[in-house]
Amino acid sequence: REETNLPVTIAENAQESVVLGAGKVLENLDYFEKVLLKTK
Repeated sequence: REETNLPVTIAENAQESVVLGAGKVLENLDYFEKVLLKTK
């Protein structure tokens, strides 16, 4: 936190955090599409 000056939260259950984050991306795929999908 101090080195990056970004807010950091330590998750109690890391796997659950990954699943929840992936779900957020899928729910908002239009928003994340530009950074997730490579165009030719």
